[in-house]
Amino acid sequence: MNGDSDYSKYDLARLQEELEQEREMKYETQTELNGQLDRQMSLIHERLEDLRGNPMDRLASIRIYDDMLVETLRQRLKLLTEEKSDLQSQLMDCRSRIEQEGKAFHKTNDERRAYLSEIAKLSSTCEAQQKQYSAQPQRAPKSKQRREKQTSRKAEADSKKEKERDEDGGGVCLKVKHGDKSLQYLSKHNESPYCT
Repeated sequence: MNGDSDYSKYDLARLQEELEQEREMKYETQTELNGQLDRQMSLIHERLEDLRGNPMDRLASIRIYDDMLVETLRQRLKLLTEEKSDLQSQLMDCRSRIEQEGKAFHKTNDERRAYLSEIAKLSSTCEAQQKQYSAQPQRAPKSKQRREKQTSRKAEADSKKEKERDEDGGGVCLKVKHGDKSLQYLSKHNESPYCT
């Protein structure tokens, strides 16, 4: 019984440790993702501030394009298109990561609930067994009880034989008619091996 409770304590400790490690890993991953998102948001806010700034400045930035050559504008457009595609791919990566993290979270949460219910079930059965075990008096093993019963029966049979012998005058005359039968057989069938 004690070995089972030690095992369940070890199992409980191991499961709690695994859950704590998973939480730490999820926390670190989420912190890293949050940091990346914060950096991207700050860059976007800076760009928005630049655009929202002085309206004259916005027109000035447009006038710069008026002064550029067509080839330079094409290169600039190409760079902006590449930047846009990079940002879109980053956005898709972030979405897929968030989706995967959500699935992993739900899976881990379901496993955690299953572990907790298993732990609760094992703990309750273990406690019930301990209460039941402590409520019952200590019993001798069944084999020991059988030996004690056999010994007491044998002692009763021996005392009966002694009484019969004493009543017969203590003679040790064995009956010849029993032949091969052992004393044990005769005592089992309540037959006396002595002369009557």
